[in-house]
Amino acid sequence: MKKVVIIIQLMAIFLVGCFSVDTLKSSNRKGKYDEITIVITDYGYKKTDYYKGVLKEYIHDFAKQNGIEVRFYIINAADSYSYEKKLSSILHNKDGPTLLLVPLGSEYKKFIDRGIALNVKDRIPNLNKIYEGLLAEPDYFVPFGMSYLPMALNKEVFEELEIKEPIFDNWKKEDYLKIRKMWLEKNPEIYTFQYFSLLDYKLHDLDILDSSNKVIKLDNDKVKKCLKDIRAEIFSGRYILEKDYTYENFYKMHFEKSSKEYKKAIQKVINNAEKRLWGSYIWYNPLKTFYRDEEIDIQNKIILPNVVDSSPLKVEGFIVNKNGKNQEMGIKFINGLLDDEIQLKMYSDKFSQYPVNKEIERLIDELERDNYSSTKLVLIRKYVLKQLRLGKIRPLSDYDVLYKNIIENLYKDLFKVIFADKPYTDEEMSKELQKIESKYNMWLNKYNGYNGTVLVYLF
Repeated sequence: MKKVVIIIQLMAIFLVGCFSVDTLKSSNRKGKYDEITIVITDYGYKKTDYYKGVLKEYIHDFAKQNGIEVRFYIINAADSYSYEKKLSSILHNKDGPTLLLVPLGSEYKKFIDRGIALNVKDRIPNLNKIYEGLLAEPDYFVPFGMSYLPMALNKEVFEELEIKEPIFDNWKKEDYLKIRKMWLEKNPEIYTFQYFSLLDYKLHDLDILDSSNKVIKLDNDKVKKCLKDIRAEIFSGRYILEKDYTYENFYKMHFEKSSKEYKKAIQKVINNAEKRLWGSYIWYNPLKTFYRDEEIDIQNKIILPNVVDSSPLKVEGFIVNKNGKNQEMGIKFINGLLDDEIQLKMYSDKFSQYPVNKEIERLIDELERDNYSSTKLVLIRKYVLKQLRLGKIRPLSDYDVLYKNIIENLYKDLFKVIFADKPYTDEEMSKELQKIESKYNMWLNKYNGYNGTVLVYLF
């Protein structure tokens, strides 16, 4: 009976749309300990990024039921470095924010390492409902939502190459690279921003980062060959480049959003999306399956597991602040967010990520059948959850976050080696890589969990 009630409630949410709750406050407040505060751990997020949909309704109901106020602690900062410094300061103050909200795919282990995270072992009963593969630090970090980025390949490419659509379980990175090479040799692709993905997945396989010893290794034969290969591929004729572009033009195109080169490249991306093998990223969460069928069919995509991105699965979650006020109420807040009913509502709410509660999976299966869900996305959802149960897929680790932060800075630092008007000699490349290596190793020795964007301010 309870299952039927939950499904009816969820269907009502789907038909009506988003919620319209406006207040966080309860009229029964008695003192400073009759509130919990939530602070977002990353720069660039606003309260409105989270105070909507299911979470907004849950916050309102929780406040009303418990006679407290639930509010967001706002940090005003001009950049990520200032935000980190202010956040670090308030988290060490007595009676600081109760909860740390860690956005999707963001780093959280730094708060554990610094002694900021409260150990909540055996204090959150609903923790045992979460998929085990998501619990990297179950005593400290509690996920409540997840997202997965699949590959979205153009069906027309497979038809033109006269090859069959890949089978999920047999799909490998080597298969993608082979098809990609075949396609580019037959149909040169208009060059826009392919440099970023080429550098990312080629460098990732070389293990350039030793995070335990805080060392990055760039000046070696493998990295040099990798950079030469990327340059050779970009200028091989497989891509259609602007004939008169120099290094300066390419730099503006990739990094200066106000430049005419960048704007021209963006327009090329829009105009030629359906002529590329990887048609486009899916910017919504494909694990939430039941209302995406029409959009996918229009874009004529083949949806496959992501074998290029090292960590396509990302989670968002909460940490209880060891120095925060009203910790018990904060723990109660997190536990309630993992309840079956709340998690099931997240599935249909356009503002929420996919639920982490494994016990509602059967109910979601039934909802998919009732709503004629997209077969393509149902397959990817079931695949991801199966891989998660088997331990073959994990959410973004702190190593991945650190690597991602470093690679985002390396995009600029290695750009000249790839796009220089005249190719670097081995000696010139070694000198450049040694210089970059020294800079990053200096930063890694100081590294204490700051976002990679701090590199911009240190150097």
